[in-house]
Amino acid sequence: MSGRRNIDYSRPEEEEDCLLHLVKTKAEEDRLFDVVDKRNDDILQHQEAAVRIIRTAISCLQTDSANRPSMSMVVNILEGLVDIETISDYSFLTWTPMERPRRVDASSSTTPLPVTLSEPR
Repeated sequence: MSGRRNIDYSRPEEEEDCLLHLVKTKAEEDRLFDVVDKRNDDILQHQEAAVRIIRTAISCLQTDSANRPSMSMVVNILEGLVDIETISDYSFLTWTPMERPRRVDASSSTTPLPVTLSEPR
């Protein structure tokens, strides 16, 4: 729904490169629609349903399985038959980022390719 990769190191430094961190921040601010891909007209026309889907997905990610909704509850929530329970603590959406990958210049590599890969067929 966001149109973003889970981790995108190509984003500018001032932007969040981890989608999970962005979702956590927006959930805490009650601004989940901010993470939605605004280029999708269907989502724009169904903002409330989009946020309900995101909230449901977040509730399914809770660390404590007792707090996660059952699949039948998920169906009822997505169909709009019941409201999703409010989550007060989003700390389970915390992720420890890995070090940014270093760029490797393959053209300066000194490791020769195996003969089977370097010879044309």
